[in-house]
Amino acid sequence: MKTFLPEELAVDLKPIVDILKSGGLVVAPTDTSYGILVDATNRKAIEKLLKLKERPLGKAISVFVNGWPMMEQYVDISLLPKHTRALLPGSYTMVLPSLGKVSELVEAEDKTLGVRYIENSLINRIVDVLGFLVTATSANTTGKSPAYSIEAFIHQLSESRLKLVDAFIDTGDIPHNPPSTVIRFAGHKPEILRANTQNYVYHKLYRSKDILETKEIAGEVLHLLRKNVGKSAIIILLDGELGSGKTTWTKHFAELFGIQNIISPTYTYECEYPVQKDKYGVSVLRHFDSYRDWE
Repeated sequence: MKTFLPEELAVDLKPIVDILKSGGLVVAPTDTSYGILVDATNRKAIEKLLKLKERPLGKAISVFVNGWPMMEQYVDISLLPKHTRALLPGSYTMVLPSLGKVSELVEAEDKTLGVRYIENSLINRIVDVLGFLVTATSANTTGKSPAYSIEAFIHQLSESRLKLVDAFIDTGDIPHNPPSTVIRFAGHKPEILRANTQNYVYHKLYRSKDILETKEIAGEVLHLLRKNVGKSAIIILLDGELGSGKTTWTKHFAELFGIQNIISPTYTYECEYPVQKDKYGVSVLRHFDSYRDWE
């Protein structure tokens, strides 16, 4: 068992690549917690992972890709809506029909595969150099919490199971980020298998008594999100009964981008508006209404 520091791997990834290519097991930091990496096409490597995690057969294991071209090689992305693709790279696991190029041990029983494309230079470099998928499961044993340090993971392992680890990539304590949100795109409608509200940039309750206050809230929300606007997709969830003012709020928010004539999408499901005043690097605003179920 070897331990590598990130500065070592910044110079040379070959030791980690060689371990993974030979069916070895590597514990490395990811965007959520520490994760366990093995070759997702190598059945023996995956069996080793399952033994380490004390995980029964039959439970799907997500995998890392380094971008859209690699994702297309392993899953059918045609079921992934275009507006949803803007969420990646990010803290999401997209479950899509597998193309059968990985071990059946990482696929679900319905032959789907959970794919993760994240903003993590180390993971993306490893996958890029390898040229094939690695597993994206969290570093923990069954029933235990994900580990945010190497020490915390080692504490979960017996001496015999610790010997199954071929290498650690130790970056110290990492942020205690929540697990990824898991969305399945393999049926007639998308299905959220695991959601985590901690993925929100902000989570705040607003109350408005009149249209003027609603307009002021729209401006405040844009101010809060200003540093994120234009960098990636921004999703704002509005919760309320029919007629509670969700479309009114959206109208005032859209006006900040020069968009006029917002209408309720209740009966059309989605409305799309091009941005007239491109002050924030935004090109389009999409307005959805989830009052109706997906079709």
